[in-house]
Amino acid sequence: MLVGVTLFPILATTQSIAQDCNSPTFESTVYATGVEPYDLKHADLNGDGFLDIAVINNETVDVSVYLNKGNGTFHPEATYLLDSEPIALDLGDFDDDGDIDLVALNSLTFTMSWLVNNGDGTFNSQDINSVSIFPRDIILVDFDQDSDLDIAVSSIIDSTVSIYSNNGNGHFVHTWSFSTENAPTEMVATDLDGDLYPDLFVITDHGSYTSIYKNNGNGTFPSIPFAKYHVGHGQNSLNLADLNNDGNLDIVVANKNADTFSFCLSNGDTTFATKIQYNVGDQPIGLSIGDINNDGFIDVVIANSNSDEVTMYLNTGNGSFGNRTEIESNNEPVKVSLVDLNNDGNLDLSVINHGNDELNVLLNQCPRIPCIADLNDDYVLNFFDVSVFLTAFVNQDPIADMTGDSIFNFFDVSEFLNAFAAGCP
Repeated sequence: MLVGVTLFPILATTQSIAQDCNSPTFESTVYATGVEPYDLKHADLNGDGFLDIAVINNETVDVSVYLNKGNGTFHPEATYLLDSEPIALDLGDFDDDGDIDLVALNSLTFTMSWLVNNGDGTFNSQDINSVSIFPRDIILVDFDQDSDLDIAVSSIIDSTVSIYSNNGNGHFVHTWSFSTENAPTEMVATDLDGDLYPDLFVITDHGSYTSIYKNNGNGTFPSIPFAKYHVGHGQNSLNLADLNNDGNLDIVVANKNADTFSFCLSNGDTTFATKIQYNVGDQPIGLSIGDINNDGFIDVVIANSNSDEVTMYLNTGNGSFGNRTEIESNNEPVKVSLVDLNNDGNLDLSVINHGNDELNVLLNQCPRIPCIADLNDDYVLNFFDVSVFLTAFVNQDPIADMTGDSIFNFFDVSEFLNAFAAGCP
């Protein structure tokens, strides 16, 4: 928080502006993908402060990259060749040059491809490395805490998770594998026990449990889970979120065979309570979490592939959920993501429709409260607003008359700084 009127702390401040919205609505724009899109991720790939989108396409064996125009709409896709029928991807700076790179998992050749960002949101040709047979998920995490991102790959057929350690220059070496139960699919990593080393949460295609594997403290894992929790049948998407605002992460899962999403609330230690579940559409296989209506509580959205819709559940404020809302999503939605695509403080939806080769971007229409410090009207408070104010103040432009008295003096400067520091309503 800003102290006094010194300008220096302001220069690194970025604040989004939004207000509580009881009934979120969305404005849809559809973009063509490659054939049979299967997974998507978001990151600022070209360093312009706006989130871009990467989508892997199973049949055309490539990745589509959509760069944000700066308003939540996107330039036409740029495509990059992969190795064979990609099934999962992740984004992260694995060569430590400040740019976000891309890794993808290729299901038929049992390989992973990594593509290095050129610094402008374009990518070099792929490097390829072998992985375990019939891989299913891939995540970038610094498992050994050496400040480089490592890779974990789950394998369905041999029921293993394999760790590939970063050698420090963005290349990966297989260093560990451990057995899991019943065809592991998705994985999420977090430090469950506070030892600073990321632990792994793993769901399985044929089972009904989420298993937790504790990091040994060196980026390796035991084959026997620390704990496992019954969450539902045919788990296909996993996330962790603080659903009841108690400061602890809870387990959230979409269950494709049960047509439910379920969650286990944290007990406040390293254990979790019995599952609670809610009905969704037909064959839910994608799930995302975030505060959609800006009330301070985490909501849930689920992509239902057979009923061609996204189910939205708003959190009632205590880790339970109100009435469900269905959002139409064309043909076979398989992945959904909640991120702020136009920097207006509202979380937007990105959905990939596997059946008709589309990326559907749905911008959240929750209103934003006018903010006197957002002088360039870009939904973000940062150095550019300070620059606009200073220029306007010197030129005695009315937008710098913060007190409305037609006099340009210290009180206008103080009013602007206070509004900026407050972060706007």
